[in-house]
Amino acid sequence: MKLRNSVNGKLPFEGDRTFRWKAIPANAKILSATATVTPVDSKLGGPFLELLSFRDGTGDFGATKAGGTSPGNPWVEVDFHSRRTLAGMTGSFGTITTGPPPGGGSVLQVDVGGGTYVEINQNGAFRTPSDPPDSFFRVGGSATDLPGLTVAKLKVTSATSAAPRLNTLRVRSVPTQVSLRVGDLPPFFTHVGEMTLPETTLDFAAVLQAALTTARVENGFYDLPITVHSDSIARLKIDLEVEVLAQQEVLPKAVPEVVLPFDVSTLSRSSAAVLSIEVPLNSRVVPGQTSARVRGAFTETRIAVGPTGVDKPTAAIEVSPTYSQAQIFALEKEIAAVAVDVLLEALTPSARLQLDIRGDFDGKPDEIPLLPAPVELRIDQESQKGAVWTSVPLPSEFLFAKSTGKTSRYWLLLQCLEGRAAWSVLEVQAPKKSNTINAQVTRDGGLSWQDATPLPGTLLKSNVTPPFIAFFRLRDKPKTFKMPIELQIGSDDKPVRKKLDRFEPLGRVDFTLDTELAEGINEFLKNSGTAALPETEHLDNADFEKWERVGEQMILREPVDVLNVNVKAVAFSPDGALAYVLGQAKTDGPSALIVIDVDCDKELKEKRIALSLLAPIAFVINPAGTRAYVVAGRDLQVVDLEAGEVLGPPFNFMGGAIEPEVRSVTLSHDGNRLYLVNLVIGPPPAGAPSTAAPHSNRIRVFDVARVERQIVEGGLVTGPEESGDSDSSTGLQTLSPGAIALST
Repeated sequence: MKLRNSVNGKLPFEGDRTFRWKAIPANAKILSATATVTPVDSKLGGPFLELLSFRDGTGDFGATKAGGTSPGNPWVEVDFHSRRTLAGMTGSFGTITTGPPPGGGSVLQVDVGGGTYVEINQNGAFRTPSDPPDSFFRVGGSATDLPGLTVAKLKVTSATSAAPRLNTLRVRSVPTQVSLRVGDLPPFFTHVGEMTLPETTLDFAAVLQAALTTARVENGFYDLPITVHSDSIARLKIDLEVEVLAQQEVLPKAVPEVVLPFDVSTLSRSSAAVLSIEVPLNSRVVPGQTSARVRGAFTETRIAVGPTGVDKPTAAIEVSPTYSQAQIFALEKEIAAVAVDVLLEALTPSARLQLDIRGDFDGKPDEIPLLPAPVELRIDQESQKGAVWTSVPLPSEFLFAKSTGKTSRYWLLLQCLEGRAAWSVLEVQAPKKSNTINAQVTRDGGLSWQDATPLPGTLLKSNVTPPFIAFFRLRDKPKTFKMPIELQIGSDDKPVRKKLDRFEPLGRVDFTLDTELAEGINEFLKNSGTAALPETEHLDNADFEKWERVGEQMILREPVDVLNVNVKAVAFSPDGALAYVLGQAKTDGPSALIVIDVDCDKELKEKRIALSLLAPIAFVINPAGTRAYVVAGRDLQVVDLEAGEVLGPPFNFMGGAIEPEVRSVTLSHDGNRLYLVNLVIGPPPAGAPSTAAPHSNRIRVFDVARVERQIVEGGLVTGPEESGDSDSSTGLQTLSPGAIALST
């Protein structure tokens, strides 16, 4: 079977990241194993960008921040304690002014190695003395992009007396020297240098199998640590695909072998010694991977005629001094018998019987015996429980001739000298009910015979009626070795039996089973009907082009009751599996996005997402189903649907302007642009009443990536593009727009 596991790459790390895989069953054999390593975009506005935040001077990934003052020029310094590639930063760095250097704001210095700072010019190169003087790289406002320099330290010095404040740093970090290893073993995959594209490893089945020998087993599965390494900050998704073969030990660990004792019965008399295995659902055994060693010693006689396997008698007939029983039989070939087996049960503490062979006289046992003398046998209750096969050796080899018509038919006669016994019988099926094969009984010493009747209390079914066939077998002694055993898999109504005749040339029972064992187990699993459904099935009418009319009314589902919530809007995930309900608790309580499982018609309460907006009115979900944008008055909040939480605080997209509220929001079809529309009221002309103020509809457009980046960095959110006023000749320009939609 194939096992798959995926580790998402949303979590940035540096160095080692270890996750534990607990899906491989104990004693499994690994057939193949591969892993796909994929670099993941951080969605911070550019490829391989990572955000370093600072708290009390300590930042992410070991960075530290310090500050100081020099005469008139305070500064802030960041030591990465490693080498990082700069991308941008946020904070407060003063205002850049025009005029001669330094021109306000702050200037940038970096340490590219060696512990000495160098100044950077406006082109991102080292600032050098020149005439006119080379310009500084000046930093101002709350956010700025930085030149892509790979540095060990960074220093920002204010050009004025105002101290700079640094909140976050963006660095560009490509996964480098990526490797994978299992447990404490050496890496089985290494990518030298920077890694920008997905890569799939070679088959590491041998490495994984070696790791399993020392792995801890928990609840029947290996607890396997897998470690991914990157020299730089990285986000890596790991997809594992492993094909395993479940191995099952059939013997207890403390027992080197199992002994199956046999008597003249064809099955082992010890039920505790039956070998049993448990296999996973829908599994199959691979030929060549399963084997069993068989050794044994058996008598020279073999069953020539008669039933084998599980005995299923339907009744028993009485053998006593009063009742003598006889069973007729005819043979399809000549047999030289040396013994006769009968299925008997002692009804008294002990019973002494005699067995004889007679010829057929017009459908009845002949009076002339064919043996020199009847053969005596004894059974007792102390040594056996229930019906047991008893073998009766004949005085010498007896040749039974092949039957032709009504000639060469024989009777097996069983009489009781002391005690009572029961001879197991099988009901003759209706199409075969004939006095040519029926067991017969005599009560007068053989003067008259009739169909045997069942012994009271031995009927296993209430509707069983005579005639019957008594259980018996003939044994011979082959001139060459004949395999005395067969392999049986299963003990229910559908056992699978495999002949082992191909081992007869060995002349003994001492061989290894492989093909028959695997084929027998697979055949039994197939016939047992317990296999799970396959992963995929071919469907009739798979394209659903054929439809049947089954009624005239729609089937209505029970409504989902969302208690104590005023519903404002509803939207669906792109695949239609989830419904998101925008609601606010009654009596002006908190607002939330309520998640509904569409198939199950129930709320997923553990996935409800609390909002920090008051009176939300509308929202939209992006085409990927990962973000929701909720509008409340003049505020907008971004929700991460995958993480189930809001992304930063709400922001006022009006920029502080006093305008009517926005009542609708929509996204471009690629999810990159956010559109909001509202009514803008301008100041009235000089001397005119307020009712003469001009009205116009304005559409505001925001870049989604920029909005999210600025929310995370705590900067001011602004739109990169904003439409001009649009007047309508229909007079609707005086009405606040209630909805917005985009054409395809």
